[in-house]
Amino acid sequence: MRNKLKLVHESNMFGTRVLLQEEDQTHVLAENLERSWSKLNKRVKGGYWFRAPTINLDRLSVTARFLSQLENPFQFEVHSNEGKWDASLRVSNEDDAEFAAWSLNGLYDKWSAVQEKEFKSQLKAKPLKATVGKDGKVRIKGKVNVLNLPPDPV
Repeated sequence: MRNKLKLVHESNMFGTRVLLQEEDQTHVLAENLERSWSKLNKRVKGGYWFRAPTINLDRLSVTARFLSQLENPFQFEVHSNEGKWDASLRVSNEDDAEFAAWSLNGLYDKWSAVQEKEFKSQLKAKPLKATVGKDGKVRIKGKVNVLNLPPDPV
């Protein structure tokens, strides 16, 4: 099941510390940041969307340090699904989006609503179930995709 993870900001005299909380673990993403980005991280409609379908702790740390440099509202979320993490970043400002594209190159992909719909349908896809009848025959229901390829030239 896909769960949204909690981002926690702690401030002290040395700076801001960003933590990522899972159910039973806490991971430090960044320490001693000059600015806390917790007030900028809010729901953003529209804007420019970036997504990392798979991401690890090191890449999340790079993202947390990058977000402390932004000045306009953005929406950053991390989700966990069966031990794998994915991250989503929606930026409201065009300049910040350009900065994100250059700074996070290779970590995130430009994302669209169509891609998100496909991603969510993959998450909801049920695994194939096999049933064994009384006669011992195994039956599996599934979806078949047929490719209509032109015949090979002789």
